[in-house]
Amino acid sequence: PPAAGSAALLIQEMLPASFVVSALHTVPADKLQNPGIALEGDVPLCGDNAEAKETVANLVREIEWLNPIDAGPLEVSEVVEPLVPLILNIKQHSLKRNASIKFI
Repeated sequence: PPAAGSAALLIQEMLPASFVVSALHTVPADKLQNPGIALEGDVPLCGDNAEAKETVANLVREIEWLNPIDAGPLEVSEVVEPLVPLILNIKQHSLKRNASIKFI
């Protein structure tokens, strides 16, 4: 991870007047690029500004079957971002093509 702790925190340092929200780490990028593929799963949102998080949550809701979940402040991105290699490994080693996260 970057010295800031996460990519999201690094971007916030670079853009201090902005409200950074991290999201979509747990959704495969190749699936996001194809609007014909149905996506399913929960999308943790991390950010320090409630209005900015709600804006991103509304964008996530526009993608059918994705569910935005407020994961807390932006510093929680330090925990969420490392899920990406885990999801990629699961996808590679278990041959599960649509690996995603679902919180129950």
